[in-house]
Amino acid sequence: MSTVWFMVDDTDSRLNYPGGNLWGALVTGLIASVTGPIYNNTLHVTGANASVSFQFNGSSSFGVYGSLDGLNASVLESPFCAIECMLDGAPTEVFQQITIFSEANNNVLACRNIADNSTIHSSSGEHELIINVNTFPGLPPGTWALDYITYESLVNPAIDGEILQAGNLDVANVTDYSMLTFGPGWSHNNSEPGGTSITLSSQSNVTIKFNGTSLSLYGENNGIALNATYKVDDFDAVPFPVPSSEVGNNQLLLIAPDLGIGEHTAVINVNGSDTIPFEINYFYLTSLTKAEQASLNSPSSSTGHLKSGMIMGAVLGTIIPVMLLTVVIAVVWTRRKSRQRRALRMLVPFPFISQTPHSILPRQLFGQLALMLPASKKNIQTDLVLAVGEAENNDGDRPGPQNLLTMKLEQRLLVTLEQNQQLNQQLEQLTPQQQQVQAQLLTVHTDSGLRLTGEESLEEIYEVPPGYTES
Repeated sequence: MSTVWFMVDDTDSRLNYPGGNLWGALVTGLIASVTGPIYNNTLHVTGANASVSFQFNGSSSFGVYGSLDGLNASVLESPFCAIECMLDGAPTEVFQQITIFSEANNNVLACRNIADNSTIHSSSGEHELIINVNTFPGLPPGTWALDYITYESLVNPAIDGEILQAGNLDVANVTDYSMLTFGPGWSHNNSEPGGTSITLSSQSNVTIKFNGTSLSLYGENNGIALNATYKVDDFDAVPFPVPSSEVGNNQLLLIAPDLGIGEHTAVINVNGSDTIPFEINYFYLTSLTKAEQASLNSPSSSTGHLKSGMIMGAVLGTIIPVMLLTVVIAVVWTRRKSRQRRALRMLVPFPFISQTPHSILPRQLFGQLALMLPASKKNIQTDLVLAVGEAENNDGDRPGPQNLLTMKLEQRLLVTLEQNQQLNQQLEQLTPQQQQVQAQLLTVHTDSGLRLTGEESLEEIYEVPPGYTES
């Protein structure tokens, strides 16, 4: 932000009215006129020599506006009273106060200072402005009223809900208002007090950007509908309403209240004609308070149009991960069950070698089988693990390494069965006395070597040490 122009009402606490009995309240007949309404519906009036002082911190540019009661003037366009303004003890530019209409003459510029290199008031900082009201000797005292003061702030000022003015050509050039941008087709008349920005072009626009909550526009009211539209932020453009104020200058043409807390952009598009001009005097803006500015910077708050999106995003951010986790668990569980079923299908063809009372081996053959079976059992377990691992990497019943392993295991088991049959045949050739002796030997049981646990177990297996019974 560069600088802004603050509005100071006549009721502002920074104004000091010495000799309070010289200043009165609102005077009937000064509320509205062809020169526009009074600011904030308040005035401080005096009919005698009086003064008022104001202290402010800003640049040295300012303007003082008052009202004249034309009903009490003896002659129109005659001197009404004399105004003298002193800034930090030095005189500033003043204007003769005369009545132009036989009614209230509002928004009349009394004095000003435009700070530049050619003036003695070009420094920024603390200032004191003193306004003296003097009546003319020999003439009936005129009633002069202080309406408002406008002054330019320092660069990047602190804002706290003040009313700001923009576009007033009495106190600054139009290019000095950083928030205003005029398009082609506009001319700016500031040769005398009450200057306006005017256009007769059929394609003219002006844009104003500001941080605040409301906007109002004052200009020329010709008593007819203005051929123009206005657009605020992303809302649709709408035609200007028929002005309800009086015909004349400084009249209210447009008001856009309740814009919400934040930065706004308003665009006015004029479709003028060669006969009906569009004239602007100034804009009024309601700035943000410190509390409203803090709410914009608070992490726990956001603008209204983002709240619903943030809430929806938070809900989706919670639901979507839960849904994805549920799907992943379901897929993993399904695939695990499928792998277990495939592993069981692989084990079904493996024949178990059952232990029977007749499977009693001779002592001389037991040592050979005892040495052979553990190695065979270990290989079967290893091959089974490899087969199941390969099955996990192959879907369905497609040919793969697990099928080759299955064939290898089946071949090894067939060889073991043949050896077992040969041993049984040799056992049958023994005499009954030899069989009775061999019955006292340990019984060796042979199986596939697979041990399943959990709900997938095919049977309950109990290991009984040599020489023991199950009981």
